[in-house]
Formats: sequence, C-alpha cells, structure tokens
Amino acid sequence: MIFLITKNILTIEGSIATGTFIWVIIWWMTQVVPYAITSLLPLIVFPLTNMSTLEETLVLYAQPVFFWIASIVLLGYAFQKYELTDSLVRIVKRNKFFLKSAKHLAFGYLASVYLISTVISDTAVIGIMLPVGISLVNLINNKGISEIESQNVKSSFRKAIVLGTLFSAISGGMATIMGTPHNVIALSIIDKYTTVSFIDWFKIGFPISLFMLLINFVLMWNLFLKQISNVPLNIHEEEKQKSTNNTNRFRGGKRATLAIFLFMIALWIIAPKNISLWEVPIIGLILLFTIPVDLKEKKFVLEWKELLDNGQWNVAMLATGGAVLGNALSEYGVFNTILKALPLYGLSVYFIIGLAFLVMIALTNNFSGTAATLIIVQSLIPVIVEKGYNPFIFGLSISILGIGVMFPWSGAAAGTTFAMSGLAIKDMFKYGLMGTALLLITVLLLNGLYIAVYL
Repeated sequence: MIFLITKNILTIEGSIATGTFIWVIIWWMTQVVPYAITSLLPLIVFPLTNMSTLEETLVLYAQPVFFWIASIVLLGYAFQKYELTDSLVRIVKRNKFFLKSAKHLAFGYLASVYLISTVISDTAVIGIMLPVGISLVNLINNKGISEIESQNVKSSFRKAIVLGTLFSAISGGMATIMGTPHNVIALSIIDKYTTVSFIDWFKIGFPISLFMLLINFVLMWNLFLKQISNVPLNIHEEEKQKSTNNTNRFRGGKRATLAIFLFMIALWIIAPKNISLWEVPIIGLILLFTIPVDLKEKKFVLEWKELLDNGQWNVAMLATGGAVLGNALSEYGVFNTILKALPLYGLSVYFIIGLAFLVMIALTNNFSGTAATLIIVQSLIPVIVEKGYNPFIFGLSISILGIGVMFPWSGAAAGTTFAMSGLAIKDMFKYGLMGTALLLITVLLLNGLYIAVYL
C-alpha cells in the first residue's frame, strides 16, 4: 500500500524503505515479537525486494550505537559487580545536605549528573550514574507506612531518578561542545560559515543548560517528588559499619573498573584526532574483557558469560534498527525528496526555522539524532545564511533538538535509559513528550531572544 501511495513521489527503493520503516515502528510499538527480531526486518525485506544485496544490507547494521549501548551498559554492570556504585552511595550517605530528605537526595544526585555530563557524553553519564541513582531508592525509610504506600513512595522516587538522570544529562550536554556528539556534528558544519570557539559555545550553551536543569527540577518536583518531599531516609549505624567492612572487597576489580572508566573519560575529554567519540566505548568494552583482576585464577574484569547475560542486546538491536532505517531513508532520497518538495527559498526565514524544528523533533525521535542533526543542518544552513540568519544559533538549536527522548530507539541516551530503568514504552513516551516540549520551548526562547536583540 505504501508503495502504491508513494510510487510517483519516491524511487522504488525509497518506497520500500518507507514501507519497511512503518512496518517496523508498528511492531516495535505493539511488541509482536522481541525488539531485536523486529530490527532484523530490513535484513529480510531489502534483499528480497532487490533493494540491496544481503552483504550491502549487513553493512547497514554496522552502527556504532549498537556497541555504544552494549559497552556503556556493561560498564555500568561492572560498577555494580564490584560495588563501585555502593562506594558512591556511601559518599552520598556521609553528606548531611543529601540526607535531609528524599527531595534533597534526589536534587543533589541530579545536580551531580548535570555537572559530569558537561564534560562527558550524556549517554556515558547515564550509563555510569543511573545504577547509582537507582540504588538510592533503598535509602527511603518505609517505617510507619503500609506496604502499598511504601511501594508508591519508592516508585515515585525511582521515576524521578530515572527520568531526572536522562534530562539532567541532556541539560549538561548542552553546555559544552563535548557534551553530545550532536554538538560536534553541528559545529563541523557551522564552521564552514562562521568561527565558533569552545568559549563561544559555552557562553550560550551554559545558560541554556542551567535553564533546562531548573526546568528539570521543577518537572521532577511536580510529577514525583512533591508528594514525598519530606519522607525521611533510612540510614542505620549497622549499615555504615557494613559499608566500612566491605571497603576492601573486590579491590582488584574496583581498581581495574575505575581505571577503565577514567581512561574513557580522558579519551572523551582529550578527543585524539584518530579516535572518535563512538570508538571510546568500544575500547572500554575490549578492556573490560582483557584486563585481569586475578592472574592466578585467570579472572578478568568481566567474563564472557556476563557479556551474554548483561549486554542488553535486545535494546542495542532496537537502537541499531532505527539507525539502519534512518540511513536507508536518507540514502534512497526520502529526506531529500521531502526537502525538495518545499519551496524553501521563497519562504520566510522564521517559517523555515520553525518547520526545521518540528521536522527535527520528528526525525530525531524516530531515527538517529546524530543522523537527523547532520541532515537538517547540512541541508538548511545555506538557506539560513543566505537569508541573513546566524548559522550558530540555528545549528545550536538543531543540536539541542537532536536529543530524542520519546522512544527507546530515539538515540543512545534514550536507549540506555530504557535498557537500565525498566520503564514501559508508554511511560517513556509520556514523559519523553514532556521533555521534548521543554526542549522546543528552550530553543524557541533562544531564537526569540536572538531575533529581539540582533534582528
């Protein structure tokens, strides 16, 4: 049916790619089969329809997001295995400010996530910090309340931590160029039209990120934390003693895992020219299975069985499938056909910008945000520049909207959160829709301020 509708508009390959995309989205949403199986549909459809050979289709599945999600999730698992998350929780337990109430604990944790994500990729921060945040649920004091009330309190706190981690990491990622891969991609294209330094980006990105963090706090407060704001925390002396006694457990594994983590951070910050942001998690993945913690017993940081049991391959394949379809729709001209059908040069620059924002939201929440950023910025900046609009403001806005949060396949950040949190897709969509609305409001305010001051 899709082929019949689009045969006079798109190429045969473009029609097949569009039909396959719609098919995959329906199966993902209805969960007819596991996500990973649905993600393999292009591997069957494309060769059968002579759209591409099996070898060519397999190449499409070589997506860095697959290894990104798998490796970051496994690093988070290593943190849990060697109780590094417990060590971080012990630091929180010793801070009197965090221990005042549930709201202080949540806001203190989310502020920490924000600060870390200004210098480390948002997805990496989510992978490392989310296990820590989830473990904080155990600090909620359930004495004096019924079991049902206790479950409701812990559920609200857990949702605030999970969704707050995602939104705080995204907020921090706006502050600097290194915060997300989208920033780097947008900047590489902007640089052809105007020079933007690290400080230039920070001067605009940092205030925006602080605004988003504040909105995140307000959102988490009204949705989840308001009703449990004064719930006390459960800190016992025997737990503190137990924490002290366990300090030396897994010392070798702790040191090795922490060393791998710090090495990855160094690579992300230094960013050697011959190592991309996407390659760092792969390097970390290799190190997790090759660095020994006990040479005599031939034990490594992680064992191969743990790779199979804890890699979240189902979600990794889901995100990969989204990237595959996004690449196919781009390669076979679906995106270009849509852009060419629009008389852009005859339209108002404000209309073009508003349309770009809406298209970006649709693309980034259904495909790779990285690919969507590349497509939109590369396609529209020539038009934007010709009409006298600042390419940096436009590129930064698109980069901000490049963070998909509505679906697990919306990108590495959303996929990692979904994989580690246990959220249902309907919850991911509901709260992701709120987050997307806030991102759109943010970029509209940014562009409105620029127009008011400079145009």
